Amino acid sequence: MSPLATLVLVALTLGGALPVYRRVARESHDGQGSIAMLERVLPRWAGKIFVLVLLGFAATDFVITITLSAADATAHILENPFVGGAFHGQRVLVTLALIGALGAVFLRGFAEAIGIAVVLVAVYLTLNAVVVIVSLAHVANHP
Repeated sequence: MSPLATLVLVALTLGGALPVYRRVARESHDGQGSIAMLERVLPRWAGKIFVLVLLGFAATDFVITITLSAADATAHILENPFVGGAFHGQRVLVTLALIGALGAVFLRGFAEAIGIAVVLVAVYLTLNAVVVIVSLAHVANHP
């Protein structure tokens, strides 16, 4: 991500999202959040239908994110030289297997999914640290 894009993202978060979160927290001291605020603005069935529509958008976003992430992971798996040609021509099958594995993790429970994510991030950060250290050593030895 470019420095300008990072700056824009930070500015939007601090200038846009943070004030909204503060307002929701102030208005919803019982912890019900923005849903309770919407129910006060749109009473009865109008509020319930509006909340269902918003949940539909959130679910659609979740499914699209999972599908695109699985497709991206599939591309990385199939282009990995260590995998070889074992899955040649099986993009859809590998993508569906990854989506199924993610679904199975979430069916076991959210806490297990978070635990797996923490382990994966720790491994990822460790590997990144190894790459950076080896690269710096290589640059120091061969300036």
